[in-house]
Amino acid sequence: MNDIFFVEPDQVPVPPDEVRIRELKATPQADGRRVSVRIDVTPFQKRPNMELVIQNAKGEKVADLNVVEAMDNKMDFTVHLREAQTGGTYTARLTVLYSNFEEFEQDENLQADSPSDFFEKTTQEIDTAETTFEI
Repeated sequence: MNDIFFVEPDQVPVPPDEVRIRELKATPQADGRRVSVRIDVTPFQKRPNMELVIQNAKGEKVADLNVVEAMDNKMDFTVHLREAQTGGTYTARLTVLYSNFEEFEQDENLQADSPSDFFEKTTQEIDTAETTFEI
């Protein structure tokens, strides 16, 4: 007998090109050095990669986080800000990515000159979201 699972319509796993960010929330902790980050994406059929970058008001990167093949669609992280003095407005930007290394290896015409070139040629951005917060 087959198992039948009933799920809510918004909980049905979707293919990679339909994965979307449902929530990105960044909340500074009381010490002003750490930020609690909540990520919620649509349930997925294939595990996505994610990249989170936090920039200060000057546009300088003060924190980043990479998730490789996420296991869950809802995640919570604590990110540490790398700057001597914190304060002001910050922007957190989340990108959902999928990599296709197998296609690159099988295509004899594709060549990469550097690791970043390889990453660029094998990675597809699916969705992005931004949020701001104050310290």
